[in-house]
Amino acid sequence: MKKILIVSNEFYVTKRLEEQYAMFVRAFESRGYVVERRTNAELVYRLSEEGASFGRELPPVALMWDKDVPLAVALELAGVKVFNSARAIEVCDDKVLTHLALAKAGVSVPPTFVVPMSYANIGYGNTRFLDAVLDKTGLPVVFKKARSSYGMDVKLLRSREDVERLIRETREDMLLQTFVEESYGRDLRVNVIGDKAFCAVVRSSDGFCSNVVQGGRMTAATPDEQAEELAVAATRAVGADFAGVDLLFTKDGYTVCEVNTSAHFGTVKQVTGIDLSDGIAEYIDKSAY
Repeated sequence: MKKILIVSNEFYVTKRLEEQYAMFVRAFESRGYVVERRTNAELVYRLSEEGASFGRELPPVALMWDKDVPLAVALELAGVKVFNSARAIEVCDDKVLTHLALAKAGVSVPPTFVVPMSYANIGYGNTRFLDAVLDKTGLPVVFKKARSSYGMDVKLLRSREDVERLIRETREDMLLQTFVEESYGRDLRVNVIGDKAFCAVVRSSDGFCSNVVQGGRMTAATPDEQAEELAVAATRAVGADFAGVDLLFTKDGYTVCEVNTSAHFGTVKQVTGIDLSDGIAEYIDKSAY
């Protein structure tokens, strides 16, 4: 009997997420799986020299639809095959790590500069490093917190004063990125499963950020060969089995903006008719059993 554990977050619950979990349950049950759904708070574990113990038998496979990286590592230590892996989730949840992985793999990204690390209780006594950064990026420049979702902490800054203010206010990792003017207010989300582009949508808005949760619109799209190859290469670079890859439009084609290991896909199904939960379930079924 095939079994799978679906992991969600105990504390972040929305109607859209609940709908996605229900889609996953249906997709796996239709393939003969016994599905066990648990939140991260229900999966208490003990660490010792013997590894990680959950105090009970776990399914051999888990779909990790949460960003609780320590839990994903613990599940792997307990012998569970986790999709996506703990390392892939960690890399994609940190935009700095994402861009380092993409750069290492030679995947196209906008020129990106990591803001030098400081400490939360110290902050930035000076911002002299901005001279070198802004000389390369120019203004406006894109500001991003390393760990944020839905475009909530992505800003297009038009003055050095605004850049300095945000850097001084932000007590966490961040980066500055060259503004890709051709992609203002729009991007191409390519959903990759395995080594294939499964489906794609164009996200657009009247403002800078195209995220749907911030009022962006979504329309079905057919990615060309360059977009497909770039999205698959980005997914491989971060070590993911499946991902939503956001591509920016440039005068020469595309460049990678972000890679998401647990991207929302309810609206994708509405506009394309394609069910990503079914594709992910099929991939896991073939990979794990």
